[in-house]
Amino acid sequence: MSLVTLTNVAVRFGLTDALDGVSVDIQPGERLGLVGENGAGKSTLLAVIAGELRPDSGAARVAANVAFARQYGGPGASVGADSDPELDARLRVSELEDESRGFDVMSGGERARVKLARAFGERAPLLLLDEPTANLDADGCAELERLLRAYSGAFILVSHDRALLDGVCDGIIALEAGKLRRYSGGWSDYKRVREEQRERELFEYEQFRAEEKRLKRAIQGAREKRDQVKKTPSRMGNSEARLHKRGYTAIQKQLDSQRHALESRVEQLDKKARPTAETRLRMSENLPKGCQGVVSDTALRVTRLTLYGGDKPLLREADAAIPSRGITALTGPNGCGKSTFLRAIAAGTHPDAIRPANGLRVGYFSQDALETLSPTDTLLDNVMRESAYPQDIARTALARLGLTAADMLKPAGALSGGERAKCLLTRLLLASYNFLLLDEPGNYLDIYAMDALETLLATYPHGMLLVSHDRRLVERVAARNLAIRGRALEWS
Repeated sequence: MSLVTLTNVAVRFGLTDALDGVSVDIQPGERLGLVGENGAGKSTLLAVIAGELRPDSGAARVAANVAFARQYGGPGASVGADSDPELDARLRVSELEDESRGFDVMSGGERARVKLARAFGERAPLLLLDEPTANLDADGCAELERLLRAYSGAFILVSHDRALLDGVCDGIIALEAGKLRRYSGGWSDYKRVREEQRERELFEYEQFRAEEKRLKRAIQGAREKRDQVKKTPSRMGNSEARLHKRGYTAIQKQLDSQRHALESRVEQLDKKARPTAETRLRMSENLPKGCQGVVSDTALRVTRLTLYGGDKPLLREADAAIPSRGITALTGPNGCGKSTFLRAIAAGTHPDAIRPANGLRVGYFSQDALETLSPTDTLLDNVMRESAYPQDIARTALARLGLTAADMLKPAGALSGGERAKCLLTRLLLASYNFLLLDEPGNYLDIYAMDALETLLATYPHGMLLVSHDRRLVERVAARNLAIRGRALEWS
């Protein structure tokens, strides 16, 4: 018996269709990843399945208890006596933080762990997880993966963590233009199938265009032949003229018939839209003036740095020499001080302990930096205000992150969180900075944008200090790893 059956479910918010005729059948034990672009309706679909949102049309039948770990909001329904003490212990907050505090004053990492422990503790036949890794450290992500592998019920997982989707899912359901399509395997399998589909669509489009051009050439040839049929010569007698006229009129009718048949075939062609092109962008090629890196091999020299988070010591007498080229991943558990360290570098609050190289120009993406955009200017204008590259490069970078030409003309005040994050990241990557500090740049991005961000970061020509819980991003772009351990900075 199906746990969930959705039939032609539609949900509308004002004039916008969040879901448009979605149908899906979820069986016991299925392990599904739910993917889609920002705003595609993933959270809306989970809310329908959880019974929190009634569809405007269609039918939603849920024949099982559902546990829901939401991305936003409180700790969820599974609280108190329903909680599993063993899971609470395995997913509990870092020992660096006070577990006795209320949920409202917990950090993002603490809240994520509490939500997950309580959702898993219900042991429901169906578990819904909406971006569960958004604030987890590496140990938390690894523990979540182990719990999902061992989970006996079915689950639907929304995540931009591609490694997690590959590790635990046996199917992907993708929300595309309000519709739902199902694929076998994890994220990498889905991506491979989509790439094969795109290649097939490109081949079919090229075949369509070639046939359309051939038929149009034939139509033009028929027109030209018709125009070349000679009319009655002026010195021809009446009887001869009638015979001649019958001849060329018959030829004209034949050519007209051929032309009409060809035009009909053009109309009957199975029209194919041009697939979206994968634009190439190499920022390291032909660097604009003012984008050169620093001469020194060391961008930042950290000497005997002590940092506090409130009254809690985070770093004590820490030392490190951070390279000026390539990407350095900054890692460590929730609450260890990664964001505080980046803020200290960006603000220049410890000049004796953090010394930048001559000519270093630092750009900073923080978890609360989205409000720094000018709300009345367009997305593209916000990017170009600091861009050292021409507008075509900016448009290409934004398109790679999934933004359309229409999106680029929206005022920043009307953008979603994901769109603002894409705008700010592009602005930083194209500005004349030669060293970037990125603090969880993927938190607001959909999974497709994470793939694109990976490509953009890999082509960045300067140095970078990157904090990210996305394991695949770190594995593929980071040249080295600097960890905060025991209130010290250690290379690993």
